[in-house]
Amino acid sequence: MEGKLPQALTYVPAHWHKRFTREFNQAHFIAQELSEQTNIPIYSLFKKVKNTPTQHTLNKKARRQNLTDSFCLNQRALEKLRRENIEHIAIIDDVMTTGSTANSLAKITKEIGITEIDIWILARTPKPKA
Repeated sequence: MEGKLPQALTYVPAHWHKRFTREFNQAHFIAQELSEQTNIPIYSLFKKVKNTPTQHTLNKKARRQNLTDSFCLNQRALEKLRRENIEHIAIIDDVMTTGSTANSLAKITKEIGITEIDIWILARTPKPKA
């Protein structure tokens, strides 16, 4: 079903320490703006439970390892998603480099039974020159 908008939005969470330091989560901010423009509800589906180094400082292999056990599900949001029979969701992030974060969250999302997952990214970092 190409071109069909998702039933819900979620976003890449920031660890509480980073949110405290920055005073906001840019992915959440983008999701809020998109929700207002599209009238698609936001679910805080994920929690960042491990305060990891910033992904852009790591190579591809280290990025995958950095994300191991970094995220968990917000059970309240999950219950609400299930009550409302959400099957199509978009995961919002500000910047994508290798896609490790998006892949990690998409995998978790598939495991809970979401059948259609979109990844909406504001910017993409350029590929390094060989």
